[in-house]
Amino acid sequence: MTAPRAFRNILVPVDGSASSKLAVEQAIALSRITGAKLTLLHVVHADGLVGLGLTELVTHGFEQLDAAVHDKVFAPFDEALAELDKKPAYLIVQGHPAQDICDIAEKEKFDLVVLGSRGMSTMRSVLLGSVSNRVIHDCWCPVLVVK
Repeated sequence: MTAPRAFRNILVPVDGSASSKLAVEQAIALSRITGAKLTLLHVVHADGLVGLGLTELVTHGFEQLDAAVHDKVFAPFDEALAELDKKPAYLIVQGHPAQDICDIAEKEKFDLVVLGSRGMSTMRSVLLGSVSNRVIHDCWCPVLVVK
């Protein structure tokens, strides 16, 4: 029997939702147990800018968008993350969530991806596609989906 995989580098995609908050909480708990470094990732999709109220920043460049996304998406976790032994990293990329999560996980050799599940109905998930479902099937490393 093989020994369990050690988690040293965990990717946590976040989108500002309640389910991503639960994923961050779970990732923090895992980091405390394993000593893994956390990297929070937000993938900016044009449609997502509307939900965050950041559409006006698209024309002002990625630096302002970067700061605004940090304030809206990452800042709620700053206090909990500050208590970890290893300082977390933050990534913001523009693209397609499931594809970019998997690409970054492989490129940067993450040991684990921890993400939330939006809890879509089966029909809605089939019609719209599910980020967590695509990541489970396409990602090179283990994926923990937190409900």
